Amino acid sequence: MSVLTLHDEFGRWFFTDYFDAWVGLARDEAPDPTVLLDYYAVPIAVGSPDGFRLVDTADAVIAALVEHQRPLRELGYAGTDVPDKQITVYNRNAASAQAIWSRHDADGNEIQRLAAFFHINRTTDGLRITSIAIAPTTADTLAGAWHAAGGQESAKR
Repeated sequence: MSVLTLHDEFGRWFFTDYFDAWVGLARDEAPDPTVLLDYYAVPIAVGSPDGFRLVDTADAVIAALVEHQRPLRELGYAGTDVPDKQITVYNRNAASAQAIWSRHDADGNEIQRLAAFFHINRTTDGLRITSIAIAPTTADTLAGAWHAAGGQESAKR
């Protein structure tokens, strides 16, 4: 019998369970977007190039998710490739996940590429994403994406 490490637990929850649920909803295979409340904390903090937003109700979390996925569906979203990813465990109750999301249509044409950073915390409801930071990128690596987004320069200040 193998013992599931914290790295494996957080990694499987995020890169398998959450990822599959998000992709299924974006492909319009899952009819009920509230299934993602099994993965997102309420409230959830979201940082993007457009600004910071604290999404503080379940309805607002679902509305933001649906709005985020709408343009992908309109462009014929079929799936997401992950050219780079990382899980960092801080303690038994906290981790982060980072990934390059390369979203594509049925012909394999990339329709969106984002670098994304997620804080994951163990809550009374189980593991939940408590904050998200995203940046559009053309990079294939997280290091390249965060450097291009200003992360390296910001860290030196």
